[in-house]
Amino acid sequence: MYDDEWAAPPPIPKREEPVEPVEPDEAEVTEEAPVTAPEEPAAAPEEAPEAPEKDGEPAAEPAGEKDASAEEPAEETSEPTEDAGADPVLEAVGDLRETLLGELGALRELFKKKIDRNEFETATLKNQTEEIERYRAGVYDKIMTPLLLKVVDVADKMGTTVTYARSQDDPDASVGLEDFETYRDMLVELLEDYSVLPFSPEVGDRFESGRHRVVSRVTTGDRSLHQRVAEVLSQGYELNGSVISQASVKVYGYKEGAQA
Repeated sequence: MYDDEWAAPPPIPKREEPVEPVEPDEAEVTEEAPVTAPEEPAAAPEEAPEAPEKDGEPAAEPAGEKDASAEEPAEETSEPTEDAGADPVLEAVGDLRETLLGELGALRELFKKKIDRNEFETATLKNQTEEIERYRAGVYDKIMTPLLLKVVDVADKMGTTVTYARSQDDPDASVGLEDFETYRDMLVELLEDYSVLPFSPEVGDRFESGRHRVVSRVTTGDRSLHQRVAEVLSQGYELNGSVISQASVKVYGYKEGAQA
């Protein structure tokens, strides 16, 4: 290795011409020991001179200074390079993933539509069931209400007769009154079996036009009694919460200066 990489190469030694050996005569051969010349130490191998650098080309490296890595095989790496193409397996997996996501989305939409459809059908069935029940109730009321009203009318008349008979001092009027009152009670029980329930207001209750029927009015000078129940003549009846027969009552009417 030269101190200066760009120093001039050493001079090349001159090559000596070989001298042809002279073969001695056989007669002149003596038994003297052959004389050998001392061996010279082997000269170090001379390095080849560097080739001059051309324009645009790097200078060649000396033979003795070649990169040791050139003699060693390059290590194989499993890391993909930028120039390497995409892995077909990864591409197939990605395509399969996209396909599955699309199918899952379609199934989700189909499932949602199915739920909405079921909810709609359930609501429709519920509405139809309620409408059928109302229709059946309406048909029942149309058929049964007139008959029940006839029974109510008979029970009211019997109750009025009992009340009138009890208010009289005539002993003949009370004959058979208990039996008559028993029949009336049997009719009331029959009405209860068909959900027809009696109701009766109390004296002093406020008059209600939907539940009370005014038979007569009682004049009063007390303003606080105006439109209050003065007397109950007969009880009323309800069917499933609806009034089918109003209670007969007398109602107070206020008049200034009238006797309280």
